[in-house]
Amino acid sequence: MPNNQIGFDESLQPRISFSLLFDLLIQIDFKRQVRLAKEALEMHRVVGFLVQGEPETGQEVLVNRLLRLIPRWQNTSPIKVDVTHRAIGRNSRYLLQTLASYFRLPKDAKPNQIKYKICELWQNQNVIFIFDKVDYMSPEVLSAWLQEFWQPLVEMTRINKPQVNTYLLMFLVDYSGSVNEPNLLLAESPNQFEFPNLPLKLPPTARFTLDILNDWIENITYMQIAPAYLTDDLIPEVLLEKTEDGIPELVYEEICNHFGCSWEGDLARWLI
Repeated sequence: MPNNQIGFDESLQPRISFSLLFDLLIQIDFKRQVRLAKEALEMHRVVGFLVQGEPETGQEVLVNRLLRLIPRWQNTSPIKVDVTHRAIGRNSRYLLQTLASYFRLPKDAKPNQIKYKICELWQNQNVIFIFDKVDYMSPEVLSAWLQEFWQPLVEMTRINKPQVNTYLLMFLVDYSGSVNEPNLLLAESPNQFEFPNLPLKLPPTARFTLDILNDWIENITYMQIAPAYLTDDLIPEVLLEKTEDGIPELVYEEICNHFGCSWEGDLARWLI
């Protein structure tokens, strides 16, 4: 693939493994979010998270990073619901109908039928929900959804605990940083009394700083994942300048360009 950003013979440029580069890219920063999520998962096996931040700051990448905290989660296919699809996020009833359809229940299935089905599956397997683009939902609808779906589901899991160590997770993904409204009840800490009935608000994703990029580049250089003439040419100050002061999505693309591939065309397909 053409790469006009590196000043050497492109025919000599090695092909770094796409899967390896993807694994390395999702390790950039997000330390605060990962630390808080680990703390929550050590305390509970039923956990909801709000993943939030300004546009293009890597929310989807963070979700993928969190899904790797427990190795066996990688064998679980998350139930991903794009709430903008057919405007289902405009009404909590539409969301319930979407879940009913997923679980092959009647379209008019009662909320408790859906929750019982989820608990039934949870007895033997991990169940992971990803509600994508929740910033599309009004605060009132999202708040109602959590009260009608998540909070009663958490209560139900206390009665129907599995014999095996399975997890029931929910990720609410906000791509604009607009969900954090005062009237939306969220937990600030895993030690909060209302948690896990309330989803845990993770620290917002943000631009990568010079120190963050420098640490990551030093790490991949130490790991010797590519010849030195490639990693030596990856300069954090230049990377920061080319990505509007470290906007994560632009950083991913620029690093991929550097290694002769495309973030959107090659690596982003591994995102769940």
